[in-house]
Amino acid sequence: MGNLISLQYIHPPSLPANIIARAGLSSLLLAKSDKPLILINAAAGYGKTVLLSQYCGTNEQICSWLTVPANISSPSHFAEYLTKSVNVIYPSFGENILPYIENFTGKWNKNNIVELVTIFLNEIITSIEKPLTLIIDDFQNLETGNNIEWIDIFFTELFTAFPSNLKLIISTRQTPPVKTARLEAKRLMFVLGTEDLRMSYEDTERLAKDAYSITEAETCRKLLKQTSGWITAMHMLLLSGEYLKNTDISFTENLYDYIAEDIFSSIEENLKSFLIKTAYLDTFDESFADKLLNIDNSADIIRKLILRNVFLEKASSGNKDYYFYQKLFSDFLRKHVAEYTGKEDLKKIYQNIANTYINESKPEEALWFLVQAGDIMRFRKIVIENIELKFENLDFYTIEKWLYL
Repeated sequence: MGNLISLQYIHPPSLPANIIARAGLSSLLLAKSDKPLILINAAAGYGKTVLLSQYCGTNEQICSWLTVPANISSPSHFAEYLTKSVNVIYPSFGENILPYIENFTGKWNKNNIVELVTIFLNEIITSIEKPLTLIIDDFQNLETGNNIEWIDIFFTELFTAFPSNLKLIISTRQTPPVKTARLEAKRLMFVLGTEDLRMSYEDTERLAKDAYSITEAETCRKLLKQTSGWITAMHMLLLSGEYLKNTDISFTENLYDYIAEDIFSSIEENLKSFLIKTAYLDTFDESFADKLLNIDNSADIIRKLILRNVFLEKASSGNKDYYFYQKLFSDFLRKHVAEYTGKEDLKKIYQNIANTYINESKPEEALWFLVQAGDIMRFRKIVIENIELKFENLDFYTIEKWLYL
């Protein structure tokens, strides 16, 4: 039996009026268009969809489009959406694959998923003369429920039997659960990540000038620093009258709502708990997080957050890796914790962080948290124990900082 297909998902979205052309990225996509697979894997709001819409609009290649809806529940449903997206360009496409989907009544297993993909690809080969670029946007919407069990089978077969007249561009917020090692080894795929999509100063300057009539260089520099090149955050700050009156403000209500509704709400509860309990840390490593949260799987949680592109940055010092949240996401987490955590529970979070630092022989890092927790006695004790050495070393900066805690 066929599935309900919503036509809005098989057409590129309309481009908003206040976008800027990312000519460098569009040229890069065009230069890599000979690759069978292009993967754009970046966090929400970095302009993936707009970039691909611009690519479709300016590229001479033939493109079909699928925005993956959140309600796909089977290989046949997904294959029917793929077929209908190609059908927009080639109205007769689907004469073989659609009857197969319509008449299928069994349970999906590896053999009939492979058969489904084979029929789809055979029709691509026999029905389409010119090379077709099939764009799949919002791929992360496919990764729900039991879908992961068949996604890998579906795409492994597709990647193995890639016809020469089909190119695939996948855009996603998180690393997809598909095997791409063969394509990578043979240099048959190209990957764009969050770092590649960050706005440069020149991009920021052009956005501010062309879309918002702002020409002040200092505003552009602050905007780039505050957002770390995150284009959606730039738009939301520039749209805020509050920000334009005071560019020292780095967080506005519309930006908070966007992160809460479009990013944070989709994160699994165990990952949310980790984010909330580490929100007030400027930096941390896996070992510290384990001790702070009394768990032994911080490394696995951090890996999942990175795979999901949840604004967690990684840096190295010597042979040691440590992590920190992107500034705006950190601001969001702290605001969220302050709003939804009771006063006493928030004090417990501060106290727990302070205790962990003290147990790790890092008493100075504990001072701010002790003050926030209201534990003034231990704060005074640590200051008294360490202040003489600070005077001896003429470290007046640290002494002054302690006085203002």
